Amino acid sequence: MIGKKGNDRNISILIDARMYGYLFSPIIASLIERGIKVTVYAPQSILKNVELDLPNDDLIAYKDLDPILKKNRFRYFIHLIGLYFFTREEFLFRSIKRYQFDNEEASLFKRTILRAAKLSPKLPDDKVNKFLSKISTAFLANPFDSKTILVGSQNSCPQLLGLKSQKVVTVMESWDHAVKKPNGYASDIVFAWNSSLREDWIERQHDQFVHVFWPLKLRYAKNIEVVKEVSSDLIGERKFCVYCVTATRRFSFPIIIELEKKLIRDLSKATELAGWDLLIKPRPNGEVGEFDDVLEEFPNTRIGTITSQDVDVPANYFLDDNYNATRFAEVSGAEFIINAFTTFGLDAAAANLPVLQIDIRGAIGYSDSNFYYENDHIKKYLLTDNYVLKLTGDFVDGFMHYLSNPNDFPVKYSKALKRWLFTEQSETEAIERLIEEVLGGLD
Repeated sequence: MIGKKGNDRNISILIDARMYGYLFSPIIASLIERGIKVTVYAPQSILKNVELDLPNDDLIAYKDLDPILKKNRFRYFIHLIGLYFFTREEFLFRSIKRYQFDNEEASLFKRTILRAAKLSPKLPDDKVNKFLSKISTAFLANPFDSKTILVGSQNSCPQLLGLKSQKVVTVMESWDHAVKKPNGYASDIVFAWNSSLREDWIERQHDQFVHVFWPLKLRYAKNIEVVKEVSSDLIGERKFCVYCVTATRRFSFPIIIELEKKLIRDLSKATELAGWDLLIKPRPNGEVGEFDDVLEEFPNTRIGTITSQDVDVPANYFLDDNYNATRFAEVSGAEFIINAFTTFGLDAAAANLPVLQIDIRGAIGYSDSNFYYENDHIKKYLLTDNYVLKLTGDFVDGFMHYLSNPNDFPVKYSKALKRWLFTEQSETEAIERLIEEVLGGLD
């Protein structure tokens, strides 16, 4: 029976970056409560960290993913060539600028493929993921210990997935993964955050069985006890607002870094003129000292905390309870959280904090912001007609005017965003439904 310890049923879970460990932790806990064996595959570089990130139980076994990847290295190149040669640019890249940046920043091998791919015929979007599964897994025996395999969306192992002998279950890690680019393989079952993102996944990724789930990525914010006390060395007695950083010079394109640095300077100047303070909330995987020049130039600015500096790729970080508590303690006293392009506005809304969504496409000197604002998920779900502050002309003057005459946009926007994010079912109910679907037909 399902709940009986020691049964021989097994599920494989791929955790190729630590953020996927955070995604799957409560799912794994529910599986082992039911007596299901779980084999976690992770790269050697993060394997020990993943063991610490996940529940401690004898039903969880850990295996090194690297030997499987190394043995099938040629499949990675087959998948990559197929992806670039046969996918339309509009599906492969979120924007022409993204394509140009990828072309400039890519390795010589990738740049060569990108140039050659311009001449090849393209597949219809609804054929891409199935095609990639077929060409990259040809003559491949299932390399994992079980038929059923749980993976996060946009993982780094698509060349190993999509076999007929596998039951591949994809769990949406981030809300933009439905439209970001081809997922790279055909899923048997997909679990999306909510009904809107379910429809987006079906429309863009073309998998057949997509269920409404729950945004597990945001559970810490939904459940956190927001602390109203803010450290005096971060913020003084004056009103303050928070800007959530999108880019970091460790991993982001230079043009985006420069755009955001300009925005942060203008926000700093506008808040200074209005008699407010500004807290810059960096990316968790950002770099110490990244905004020192802004802090020196504007005494009304402060910087929040980041995670460990040993993060080698953008996804290889784990937001533990202490870090989450710290960053929410830092921002919870703010009048509002300013969101331009990043996703922390979702986190803030989940935690019932006011969110001021700004649209700066019409502001002087911010035409490059279209790089972000033209993305489908940003336009569709963040730049709504209601409660968005649209700034035109001189940004500093416009934002300073708003600070002098604030309205209730942040509160109303945050409430609307939270209503969109979460379904009526609870996190526990959503996980239970996922488990039932996954266990159906399990060997």
